[in-house]
Amino acid sequence: MSEESRSPLHRHLLLLSLICLSVALKAQSNLVLNPSLEVWENGMPINWEIIANTVDIFQSNYRVIPTGVSPTDTSFRARFPIAGSEGDTYFGLHYDEIIKVQLRQPLEANSYYKLSFSIGKPPIYNTEKVTNIFTCQFATPGKQTIIIPITADSVINASRDQWTSVETTFSGFQSKDELSFGFFGDYWEEMEFGPISLYYLFDNIQLHKGEILTETITLRFAPNSFQLNEQQKRKILAAIHEREIHSIELSGYASVIGDEADNFVLAGERVHAVTDILAPYDFPITSTNQGESQSTAGNESTDRRVVIEIKYYQFGS
Repeated sequence: MSEESRSPLHRHLLLLSLICLSVALKAQSNLVLNPSLEVWENGMPINWEIIANTVDIFQSNYRVIPTGVSPTDTSFRARFPIAGSEGDTYFGLHYDEIIKVQLRQPLEANSYYKLSFSIGKPPIYNTEKVTNIFTCQFATPGKQTIIIPITADSVINASRDQWTSVETTFSGFQSKDELSFGFFGDYWEEMEFGPISLYYLFDNIQLHKGEILTETITLRFAPNSFQLNEQQKRKILAAIHEREIHSIELSGYASVIGDEADNFVLAGERVHAVTDILAPYDFPITSTNQGESQSTAGNESTDRRVVIEIKYYQFGS
């Protein structure tokens, strides 16, 4: 069937199918089972388990677990979101409460992972006690625990219907197929009030396995020049656009024409020109100055260069 012969309805159905496929693939790539606590069985979200004390679990702004708050208590309900960040269900944690979720598979060493979730701070329970640090915990086969801290860009203040997404990337290790949420470790010791007064809401837990890919860019320079043209600048920015950068390595080169010491300085200036473009982004950058040591006689135009090796994360989505 040609593109021209497809009806608007056919194209709409095709687009809908692609969207559904994308959603399904994204759900499968998330290692967290029942990530928004929407699926229940026997009065509890399946794949979730309360480990320590009484974790609050809400459906809309009704506190379902623990029972005891009347659905007609509008004063209490008015302080909580009428929906989670993804669906209607979410949970709330005090400083001494822990909840655990099942994973599709354990973490693996020599792999990379991105953990993200939504955070809310209801206007209840010490609203002035706020933080931007949150933690989760993995158990290892050797019965040890590894804490993963997640830091938001700023403290998350009290607001009934505001959800803030936080995320972190970390290197994998051997773990059990479970993930716990709580206020673990001593990250709040410097706060005047400590963790004892903290209370936050959590939803839409995402854990994706990824890998590090590499893109290599070679920039050529005119003789005795270290200036980047506009096209080269755009090429650098396009390579980092909307990527989660792991690290960047720069290598500067010069041809054999001219004084060796001058060529070494020139190769360094070429590296600095690229570094200046990347400086606002605060990426981990390493650089080497090869001078004319790697030059090839008779290929001066290719010797005058900077090689950029961009390593970036790619996660299941």
